Amino acid sequence: MAKAMAGDAAFAAGILKDCFGRGGDFTVMVEQPQAGDSCGSAVKRVEFRVWSLLLTRWSAVFDTMINSERFVEGQASQVVITDFSSEAVEIFLRFLYSGIVEAPVDTLVEVCSMADKYQVTRLHELCTEAFEKGLNPENACQLFSCADRFQLADLRRMALEKIWINAKVALKECPSIHPELLEEILAPGLICISDPDLRVILQRWCGGRKRKAGEEATFSGPSLQPIIDRHLERMTDAAARMSAAFAVEEDAELTQVLSYYSVDVFQDMLNSDPLPVLGYCLNVFLDRKCADWFCERNPGPLEEYAGNQKPLSLNQGSISWMLPHDSVYLMGLSFALDMPGNVRYKVCCSEDGASWHLAAESRRSKIQANTALCLNRPPHLVKWFKLEVLEGDFHNSLRVRGSLSTLVQQPAPNFKLMACMPDDSFKEVELAGYRGKKYVVLYTYPADFTFVCASELVAFSKLQKEFDDRGVEVLGLSIDTEHVHKAWKNTPQDKGGIGPISHPLLADVKKEVSDAYGCLLDNGLALRAVYIIDKDGVVRSEMKNDLPLGRNVEEVLRILDALQFHEKSVKDGNPMVCPAMWKKGAKAMKPTTEGVAEYFKGK
Repeated sequence: MAKAMAGDAAFAAGILKDCFGRGGDFTVMVEQPQAGDSCGSAVKRVEFRVWSLLLTRWSAVFDTMINSERFVEGQASQVVITDFSSEAVEIFLRFLYSGIVEAPVDTLVEVCSMADKYQVTRLHELCTEAFEKGLNPENACQLFSCADRFQLADLRRMALEKIWINAKVALKECPSIHPELLEEILAPGLICISDPDLRVILQRWCGGRKRKAGEEATFSGPSLQPIIDRHLERMTDAAARMSAAFAVEEDAELTQVLSYYSVDVFQDMLNSDPLPVLGYCLNVFLDRKCADWFCERNPGPLEEYAGNQKPLSLNQGSISWMLPHDSVYLMGLSFALDMPGNVRYKVCCSEDGASWHLAAESRRSKIQANTALCLNRPPHLVKWFKLEVLEGDFHNSLRVRGSLSTLVQQPAPNFKLMACMPDDSFKEVELAGYRGKKYVVLYTYPADFTFVCASELVAFSKLQKEFDDRGVEVLGLSIDTEHVHKAWKNTPQDKGGIGPISHPLLADVKKEVSDAYGCLLDNGLALRAVYIIDKDGVVRSEMKNDLPLGRNVEEVLRILDALQFHEKSVKDGNPMVCPAMWKKGAKAMKPTTEGVAEYFKGK
């Protein structure tokens, strides 16, 4: 006989939900210190009676705990929880009965952490979804601190990005957070706010006035004051440099935004930048095997396709975008149009165009327009993007979401590293030790006992007197130890060594400095990069080469001459800037419209 079926799952779920708190065969005991008890001797205990079957079906951790003879919890039919609040535990347990999680967003963070600990995957997913919906600029700082406390990396990142993108609203009031978290929030080049606007916010936190010596701070977090003072000083110095460079009064407050948020990086570059886009702000490269096909199928100006004004067509080939002057903190990828499921593709990103990180790939299913792709985040800022079509006809636009930033004009990340000195001794070198005393040229290279690197180190060393005459400290850096540096120096050049070197070679063994300066590749090596740092500890020039391309040390000297000439002209009260191809002794330019006209007139 044929079977018939009817049901009401929602009604059954409601019955099960109502069973919470009405008996059980297992006790969940929550112990937490009493409020106001400074020594922690008074403990508040809250008990929940639940059915062990529900615990074991939802959680592999509880399953092992309850059904294994090795655990006392199973024998005693009780577990004691001391690392979560009773409120969070109750929400966790109610979910096991109902499949529904509902709580204030900050409590959801704690529940999410509990779901992670006890491996309740679906609850973790739902908490993350609810967190993303409930997260807003007004509560982002509180949730950032909460997610940090419970070590939830994804929620922490979402909250931090919300603060960076909406800094004016998120930082309206001084947040009650640890100083190191505030330092992370205020990181130049990532927070999307102009220096003048940020200065107003920080001064408002301090009561809107400068404190006199010995006067107590008026804002709620006195431990944050040193960080606030340091950033106010940084912005004052930056404003002075900008005012001098553009020949305006220092109180004119040139708006300087070191980072800005974009939902479509390529399109924003095309629409908002007054400079030429292709060839200056954005470079585009086509795979040779598809170049002719691309030009035939995309007859309009290349910048319209590269800047997402028109969807581009591509078939079994790749197109790459490179940002010469900016780096992107990648937050998301999507397509402007629906993507058919029969198109196979992958999207990669890179710091240097040589070592690529797979950021997203096709899933053999249709993707609706503007739907965020499953993103494999790169561990660093990126300058390159590559879309490769593997199968099918691609007709769409790749949208890159993120914040754009540059290291130039930012304080150089400080470091303390062991170094092999010119006399082969070992010594700790700190970048901050040169502040106020010397300019610094920091150059990075991939590894000792390699080929192009050897020629570069010798070239820097041969021009040591030129650097000395300019008051510049030269520092070389790779991921090798100081002992390997010494061995390389003490190997003759005809045996693969470099011989004596006239400046310190730093040992970035943990790769933290290479990462902080944005030149660490996915394979663990550092790019060939040069950073010129002024006496105030600010990066004034950044140059990067791919691994096969050696650097021109004389170009480094030329940039130093231009910087020092400009600084002297400002000090003398006659600000001048250095045009293209400028060399020491050549004609400079006044930073005005009339100055440009005068310069070209004399050419």
